[in-house]
Amino acid sequence: MTCVLAVVSLACQAKPTRAIPEPVLLAPASLLGGSADTILCRVLDYPPQYYVGSDGRWTGLDVELMRAIIEAAGLKAEFAELPWTRALEEIKLGRLDMMANLSITAEREVFLRWIGPERQARMVLVVHQDNSHLPVGTFADLLTVSRRSNQAFGVLEGAFYAPELNALIADPANHQLFEALPDSLMNQQKLIAKRILGIFEDYDSLSYKIATDPVYAELAIHPFIVSQAAVYLGISRLGVSDAHYAALLAAYQRLEVDGSLEAIRTRTWH
Repeated sequence: MTCVLAVVSLACQAKPTRAIPEPVLLAPASLLGGSADTILCRVLDYPPQYYVGSDGRWTGLDVELMRAIIEAAGLKAEFAELPWTRALEEIKLGRLDMMANLSITAEREVFLRWIGPERQARMVLVVHQDNSHLPVGTFADLLTVSRRSNQAFGVLEGAFYAPELNALIADPANHQLFEALPDSLMNQQKLIAKRILGIFEDYDSLSYKIATDPVYAELAIHPFIVSQAAVYLGISRLGVSDAHYAALLAAYQRLEVDGSLEAIRTRTWH
């Protein structure tokens, strides 16, 4: 059984106005001051973690994990389609309640509480097929091949990959070697067009795209693994009350013990 994260400190907070400017939603009314028993979750068209099913509802691995926990807590799940960087800002402000697939960092501890582990995630290097044998076996090799090819690697603003990689990205000496964008789909499009050398992505998502979408057929999963670690559900400190957080955490614990979450994790998606 997956280990359960201990309850962290609780601080009572008033729930702020939930209107998010210019959202892209299946149900726009969900952002217009919805029920106090609603948990607003971030999604993006990114199978197999998030996608719209044949019935017009959001589904996918992360969606169903969030929905199961929220409904078991006696609350209602609603979904806002937001890019990664925007979602982090909205959850920080309390206008978004929950995000999936997050690593715990000191910076995020300031505005998030945690439930999990949600699942295990593997971050890998993705390249164009022409570079499938790129000589990368260490993080230092990334710098070498970037300088040698005179091309940068694409990274996602605000993403946590691995301590070693994030340190390289943050080093001003490597400024020309990593190109940050606010949307992972933009990075993927640049890689397809051979405008960057590679990207760092979730293995499940990119392997699914390569196998099912002809647009991605020219990409390849490189053998270099960036990280393998647990990811968590991040819960807004400002947006979610102490009572709702406690109910969500208790629901997670029950569903982990009875096997419901593991059944979702091992389901075949899409």
